[in-house]
Amino acid sequence: MGTCENAQQRPILDGRYARVGTAERPLRLHYASCGDERMPLLLMLHGFPEGWFAWRELMPAFAARFHGVAPDLRGYGRSDKPEGVGAYRVAELVADVDALVDALGHARCVLVGHDWGGVLAWAFAIAHPERVERLVILNAPHPVLFAEALAHDPRQQAASAYMNWLRRPGSETALARDGFARLDAMLESMGGASWLDAARRAEYHEAWGTPGALAASVNYYRASPLHPPDDDARGALPALDAARFVVRVPTLVVWGERDLALLPSLLDGLDRVVPQLRLVCLAEATHWLVHEAPQRVAAEIAAFVDDLADDIVVRMGADERLVADARALRETVFVEEQGVPVAIERDGRDAEALHCVAYRRGRGIATGRLLPEAKIGRMAVRADARGQGVATRVLEALVAKARARGDAVVELSAQCAVEEFYRRNGFESVGAPYTEAGIAHVRMRRVLG
Repeated sequence: MGTCENAQQRPILDGRYARVGTAERPLRLHYASCGDERMPLLLMLHGFPEGWFAWRELMPAFAARFHGVAPDLRGYGRSDKPEGVGAYRVAELVADVDALVDALGHARCVLVGHDWGGVLAWAFAIAHPERVERLVILNAPHPVLFAEALAHDPRQQAASAYMNWLRRPGSETALARDGFARLDAMLESMGGASWLDAARRAEYHEAWGTPGALAASVNYYRASPLHPPDDDARGALPALDAARFVVRVPTLVVWGERDLALLPSLLDGLDRVVPQLRLVCLAEATHWLVHEAPQRVAAEIAAFVDDLADDIVVRMGADERLVADARALRETVFVEEQGVPVAIERDGRDAEALHCVAYRRGRGIATGRLLPEAKIGRMAVRADARGQGVATRVLEALVAKARARGDAVVELSAQCAVEEFYRRNGFESVGAPYTEAGIAHVRMRRVLG
């Protein structure tokens, strides 16, 4: 565990794992986190040849307002390392991010990416704009502009020539030779890397020395169709239809202009594929701007995303903290506000259910749960949060989860006073009203398409 050097001394919690992948091909991603998981998710994706620790300086800056999470991407550090080049195609990596957001109990995120993490962030935002509140890119080219530059710009072709070397068989062995001398030189090649002290160097070496890590990291390059032409792959670059790669979320791009591998010319025309673009160029920073100017980078990100700290966060899962927050909310609404006996409210089925809780500024304001037999129940909204669309957000999340797990129909028991709310959300009444705990109820159902 590391510690954050800020006024709150909020800890970075290391050594956590999330299960992603599929039942046939399960995968574990290691991640570190900082901040309250009930706050909006700030997901930070590192590049080559780094790991989650690339974000160590930035995470504390957001811990008071966000749930900051930095994973080791598949193949890196302590995350699983599937074999074969095909396991590192962008589609596989995008699926990892999608599953990770779910595993962390969030529906949406602020997505931050650098280098390969930025490539993945571009791809995820293009494929799943509904899951990205804001996108932040640090020295990573948009795929359309990068493909055009690799095809037509001799300067960028020369700057990216290292990619073809990394794609060759045995490059991982060469990278490991002489105590990772080539990788050290890569970090030191721009500006001398004064940030790379002995402790950090040891952390990098430990990550690179993890069995299979270097082979996996160069497989990212081998799996990518975007690389400079060479004798073996001349003319192989795909022609990308720009209309299919438009980024439809607000986007901040922060670019170190002294990057020798990714030239500033890659920013030319970026607004034609990123309509909601804010661009910040750092004249003195290199590719390693996160380490060279962490306070400036953090300030630019904060100015772009801090208004989201007051947004409603919807989380779903079965972990103890979520169950406790759901129970406390229900007792506030049902027992204290409506006078329902505690014995009736606590029906003993919490351990079987998936719980959904909506938070604002880390405070629970609404909840509901989904039982194994496809029943939604215990919908409750605090009095001071009603009429703000919070109940709809919770109900939508519960219905979406039921649909995703294959339920054909969901049912619930609604207080008659709020029957119209459920009708507006696709439910219909079934049978006659009845009384429970002195309150009139009606059974309702919704067929899931």
